[in-house]
Amino acid sequence: MRHLLIILAMLTWLTGAVGAETKIATINLRRVFDGYWKTKAASADLRGRTEEYDQDFRKLLDQYQKANEAYRQLVTKYTDSTTTDEEKKKLENTARAKVGELREMEAELNQFLQHSRTLINEKQQRLRGSILGEINVVVTAKARSGNYDLVLDTSGETSNNIPTVAYTSGKNDLTDAVLEELNATAPAEPPKAEPAKPDAATPAPAAATPPAKPEPKKEEPKPESKAQKPGEK
Repeated sequence: MRHLLIILAMLTWLTGAVGAETKIATINLRRVFDGYWKTKAASADLRGRTEEYDQDFRKLLDQYQKANEAYRQLVTKYTDSTTTDEEKKKLENTARAKVGELREMEAELNQFLQHSRTLINEKQQRLRGSILGEINVVVTAKARSGNYDLVLDTSGETSNNIPTVAYTSGKNDLTDAVLEELNATAPAEPPKAEPAKPDAATPAPAAATPPAKPEPKKEEPKPESKAQKPGEK
């Protein structure tokens, strides 16, 4: 609905400009946004921060799983028929404390997940807003220098996935010019080191001879043994 209102507003503006020469340019903002070097740097930063949070979460989860396994062992010991009543009382108190510990750890895990997701989303929105603002500055400058009255985004779509621009000849497209100016500030990439070439005077090392396969050992018969289950006499 919002995109439809924008289209209607543009059509109304164009209708009111009948008789006056209107210069219109186009731009693929999606390609500009994805191709901007700061967008790629921001994506890499977000991935790194997400991996850090994931590692911290796995550490907390590992601690929780160990505590849960200790609780299971307490329950197994408690239900063992060989456990005395006195031992059961001690196990019961220990298990009750362990349950409280597990609940606190579960709350910590949930809190960590919500907090980390909130931080990632907020950082993503800040970076996106900053990048779009920089793109808009360059687009506005290009439009003014070219005396364009309107710049349409050819990558825009309505809520029904219908392109907002049905056709353009591409004559006044600003995509490449905007991308070139934005990426002009990209830091220089360090030169890739070329692999060292072997010296012609140095003979190539001889191929290693694979070790001989050991002869299979004959398995000796093992005596049968019956494992006594806990509780059996």
